[in-house]
Amino acid sequence: MSEQNKRLVREITDVIWNNRGLDRIPPTGNSQHPNYDVALGEQLIHDVYYAVYNGKAWEQTLLIITYDEHGGCYDHVAPPLGAVPSYNSPGEYGFDFKRFGVRVPTIIVSPLIAPGTIFRVPADTMPLDHTSILKTVEKRWGLNPLTARDAAAPDVGDVLTVNTPRADDPLKGVKVPQASGKDPAKGQPSHLQQVHAELVAQLPVQDRHGHRIPAMAELRTSADYKAYIQSRTAAWKKSRKASAEFNTRSSNKRRTKKPVTHGRKEEIVMRKDSSCRDENHQSRSH
Repeated sequence: MSEQNKRLVREITDVIWNNRGLDRIPPTGNSQHPNYDVALGEQLIHDVYYAVYNGKAWEQTLLIITYDEHGGCYDHVAPPLGAVPSYNSPGEYGFDFKRFGVRVPTIIVSPLIAPGTIFRVPADTMPLDHTSILKTVEKRWGLNPLTARDAAAPDVGDVLTVNTPRADDPLKGVKVPQASGKDPAKGQPSHLQQVHAELVAQLPVQDRHGHRIPAMAELRTSADYKAYIQSRTAAWKKSRKASAEFNTRSSNKRRTKKPVTHGRKEEIVMRKDSSCRDENHQSRSH
């Protein structure tokens, strides 16, 4: 990965995980799952887009925004048959994975796409699904498919029809919507925070005496979870750094320690040899 792409990944990570620059947003879920404020998800999409748009690799970028499932919303189109199972083993309740799931919205963003494009595959062909993202990556970089499912999926490469990257900004002047109603989940921890806290609680955090610090049990609000995750992670990093420095010092001491024991042995041997020589000399004198 190039340095500019590494920087881009760090910028996006800051937006997603740290809400960097988004202090005005309350610490709650931005996944647009019920019962979170969907406007926070719009803010997330907005900020990820501009993190990519302002990057040096923008003219060669394809940003795909989609959802893991339909969120329980009604769809008048029944999920079609014809899906290729990833493996030859049935799933729960004997499901054979030969039917696609409910449709989900997907937005494809790139300066190499013509404005207002609605992208569809030809009728009576394999429809686009989540594994189409894998197929696009595999085709672009010449990678082997992971399973039969993504091997059979169509890619989205045909949506890139513009030879010269566009210079316009489709979101210029767009204001991110703000929720006007009462947020029923305000102050409540998100599921992601709860899972994150459970994982952080398992970190082997130690105090300066080497004793493990027990996990904090009383967490109620989203702010509690956020503070706990940050503080315990920081404590773990600090204790790990201190442990590494201690191991380094111990290793250096072992390498530079003088061989006192060996010297004493050599001194004893020399004394014995000297004593033997004196005794031999006295014997010859007699």
